[in-house]
Amino acid sequence: RFTWWPHAYAGGDVTGFFLVMVATDDGAVNGAVTAEARARGALVNCADDPGRCDFILPSVLRRGPVTVAVSTGGASPIMARLVREEIEALLPDDCGALAEVVAGARRVLRARGVSVGGDGWRDAVDTELRGLVAAGRAADAHARLLERLGG
Repeated sequence: RFTWWPHAYAGGDVTGFFLVMVATDDGAVNGAVTAEARARGALVNCADDPGRCDFILPSVLRRGPVTVAVSTGGASPIMARLVREEIEALLPDDCGALAEVVAGARRVLRARGVSVGGDGWRDAVDTELRGLVAAGRAADAHARLLERLGG
C-alpha cells in the first residue's frame, strides 16, 4: 500500500512506515526525510543520491516468467534504463512463452526421473523450437522439446 501526500514535508511524516521513498529537488529536504526515516528504523531510497539509499531500484524488464534487472549500483539510473531498453530491443517478445514451454518440459522430465545437462537443454531449445513458440504453437513446442530430451 502506498501513500502520497501532496504537501511540503513536515517532521513526523514518515512515522509508522517501514519503507520511505524520497524524491524532491531539494537536497536539504531529502536529507531531513532520510534522517528522520532512519531514526525511526525505516528503509530509505533517496532518488539520485545513492549515498543516502538503503536500497536501490534496478531498471526491470519482464516477459512472463523471465525477469531482467539492470543496475548501476545507484550511480546512474539513466544508464540502467538505457541498458535495459537495449536488452528489451534484443529480447524476443515471445521469450516469456518460450520460458513457460521449457519450464513445463522440465517439470515433466523431473517427474519422470529424467536428468538433462545444460548442453542438452541448449541444443534442444533451437531455432525450430523457438519458431514453434513464436507461431503460437506452444503445445507442439512442448512435445518437440520432450522428444528431443528423451522424455
